[in-house]
Amino acid sequence: MKLDDHMKELLKRLGTALHHAMAKSEDVTEITTAIREKGYNLFLVMEANIALERKKGQRKGQVFHHTSAEKIQMKLSQYDREFLSGMQIKID
Repeated sequence: MKLDDHMKELLKRLGTALHHAMAKSEDVTEITTAIREKGYNLFLVMEANIALERKKGQRKGQVFHHTSAEKIQMKLSQYDREFLSGMQIKID
């Protein structure tokens, strides 16, 4: 399915919102801290697969599937970079 620019922007915003939700999660912070306190380095690798399908009654289309092999560009704030750095995630 070919996505228009508006849908691409919505999907990008969804990815950013999910990232921020995880970054602000007290549970995630608590658990990752506990793992590090046990003497482990923690490497968090996440992959999101998003599937879209047109609702019945609308134009037919194929399911959109994003894989980690495809590149997505997103702007990271200083907060995002600090969070990822704290999780020992390198940004290229």
